[in-house]
Amino acid sequence: MSSDFGRPLEARERVEDTDIIVALIRAAVIIALLVVPPDTRGLLNAPPFMQAMLIIGILFTFLLATLFFANYSMHPYRPVALLIDLMLVTAITLTFSESWRDLSQIYYVVVITGAIWYRRGGAIITAVLAIVLSFAVERITTGYDCWVLAAELSFARVPLLLLVAFISGYLVRARDAERALNIEIDHELRLARRLQSAMLPDHIPEVGELDISISFRPARYVGGDLYSIRMLDEGRLLVVLADMAGKSVYGLVHLSALNSHLIAAVHEGLSPAQMAVRINRGIYPALQPDSYAALFIATIEIATGKIEFVNCGHLPPLLIRGGDVENLVELSSGGILIGAIEDPDYNMVTEHLERGDIAVFYTDGISEVRNNNGEQFGTSGVLQAVEAAIDEDAATIAQSIITAHEAFSVARYNDDATLIVLCRRGPETSDD
Repeated sequence: MSSDFGRPLEARERVEDTDIIVALIRAAVIIALLVVPPDTRGLLNAPPFMQAMLIIGILFTFLLATLFFANYSMHPYRPVALLIDLMLVTAITLTFSESWRDLSQIYYVVVITGAIWYRRGGAIITAVLAIVLSFAVERITTGYDCWVLAAELSFARVPLLLLVAFISGYLVRARDAERALNIEIDHELRLARRLQSAMLPDHIPEVGELDISISFRPARYVGGDLYSIRMLDEGRLLVVLADMAGKSVYGLVHLSALNSHLIAAVHEGLSPAQMAVRINRGIYPALQPDSYAALFIATIEIATGKIEFVNCGHLPPLLIRGGDVENLVELSSGGILIGAIEDPDYNMVTEHLERGDIAVFYTDGISEVRNNNGEQFGTSGVLQAVEAAIDEDAATIAQSIITAHEAFSVARYNDDATLIVLCRRGPETSDD
C-alpha cells in the first residue's frame, strides 16, 4: 500500500484545517510569551528551558507554514506537533509557577488535539504524557516527596486528564460517525438528483408557430417534479407535468417508475387519457398505501392548435385567450390523482390554442409559496406576472413569473418549481 504523505497534494482536497488552527494557536502563544517581559524577560533572557522551547516552537511553526504554502501534507508531523506543544506547555508551567500556581489545565487543549487527530488512543497517550510532564513540573517546583506528590496528583489531576481524554475521544468518534453518515446521505442525494435530471428532456423542441420556454428550479434536496415536452410522430407536441408526493429518494423511485410507464405509453401511441390509465395501472401497486402523483398530459396539434388533455389531480394549467388575462380557461378535466384508486375513469377534454394565446403550465412549487403574511402566490400571482410581460416572448413571460415568485416567497425553493410557458404566435403583420 502506497502513501502520499511526502508528496504534494496536487488535486487532492486539503483536509488539514485543524493543523492550521493548532499552528496558529501555537504561534499566538509564542508571541504572547515574547511580549510579556516581567515573566519571560524576552527570548534572550528567558529561562533556558523556555528559551529552547520558544526557539523550537518558532522553527517548527515556520516549517509547517512552508509545507502548507508548498502544498504538502502536514499529517506526518502531527506527532511532533503534539510533543512540541506538550513541552511548550511544560515550559510555560515551569516559567509561570511562581506567578500562577497551577497552569496544568493548558494540557487539556493538547489532549483534545490528540483526540481530534488520533481519536481515543491518541488522546489517552497524550494524556499520559501530560500526566508525566506535570508530575515532573510539580516535583521540580515544589520539591515534594515523589510518593506524596503521586498520591496528590492521583486524586485530582490524573482523573481529570484521563476523563478529558476519554470524553473527547468518544465525542470525536461520534462526530466521525455522523460525518460519515452525512457524506453517505449527500452522495445518495447527488445520485438521486442526477437520476432526476436524466429523466428531464435535454432540449426544447423547435416548433414553427409555438414559442416555448421552460424553467425548472429544483429544491435543495431531491424533489418530486417531472416534466416532458417532445414531438410525436403525428406532428403533435406532447406536454407532461407530474408532481409526486414525497420529496425524498423514496418519492424519486416512484417518479422514475412513472416516467418509465409514460415512455412506454408514448411508444404505444396512446391518447392522453389512455396514457393516464396505463400509468396508473402500472404504478398503482407501488404507490400503495400512502403515495400518489398529480399528473397532467396534453397533446397539441401544431397545425391547428388543438389541445387534447387529461388532468389527474394536477394544478390546472392556464390558457390565456388573446393575451387577455381576464379571458382565462383553466385546463381541468376532473380526473383523480394517479395511485388514488385502482381503476379510475379518465376523461379527455379538448381545447384550442389559438394564435395570440398563451398557455402556462406549472407545479405547486410555483403557486403555493407564501410571503411573510402567510399568503400564497397562487394563480393570481402567476397571472399578474404574465400580464406584466403579456406582449413579450415565452422566455420573457417565464422570467417575469420566476422573478415575481422569488420576490414573493419567504423560503426559496422548498419544493421543486417547474414552469412551462407556451405561446402560439399571432398572424404576421405587413408593413403596408
